[in-house]
Amino acid sequence: NEAARARIDLMLALGLAPGTPLAAELPPGDPVSTSEPLPADAEAAVAFALERRGDLRAEAARRLHARAEHASVRMERLPRLEVVADYGFNGPRVDEMLRTQTVNLQLSLPLLDGLRHEGRRTERTVALREAELREAELARLIEAEVRRALLDVASAREQEESAEAQLRLAHEEVAQARRAYGMGVGSSLEVVSAQVSLGQAEDAVIDARFALARAQVERASAMGVATTLR
Repeated sequence: NEAARARIDLMLALGLAPGTPLAAELPPGDPVSTSEPLPADAEAAVAFALERRGDLRAEAARRLHARAEHASVRMERLPRLEVVADYGFNGPRVDEMLRTQTVNLQLSLPLLDGLRHEGRRTERTVALREAELREAELARLIEAEVRRALLDVASAREQEESAEAQLRLAHEEVAQARRAYGMGVGSSLEVVSAQVSLGQAEDAVIDARFALARAQVERASAMGVATTLR
């Protein structure tokens, strides 16, 4: 049951349906490959994630848009200078037409729009502040997610190493039980017991490798990188 749960968790982490066929065992080492190398150092990993995460880039784009709108409202209070030019001909007949041209220079001062302008400026200031806070909060959550994922990968590696050590020990115990039984100094129950322990150790290794794969997928997801099984 534990192995089945580990497979389901891994498939969900990979974005696959829980019923997707998956290998019964995973190879030792790193069973998950990423679209690009991932830094192992925590600080470098956080910086990597803050640069790669699409959701953070989207928040940054929204913040820049809010800043541009805020700046445009501030520009409304500045005087506006307009130049209008007109060029043409005027006369009763074609051969009597005179060339005409006018140039107008117009200076506009927004003196009577104070209340509406202040309302728009307050609205845009609030929108900009909210966008900045959302971006900062998301960056903080991404950092925490990356750091947790790195800890999970390290813990999963330790579990895999421990399970593999137990598996080696279980193989030795089976061999010893068989030798003792062959020499007439051990019982068949000891052989069976050692084989049961071996089967449990093999299941523990499988579980540990699936747990490591899941942790690696979640780490890559936290850092904004795609993953596949090797």
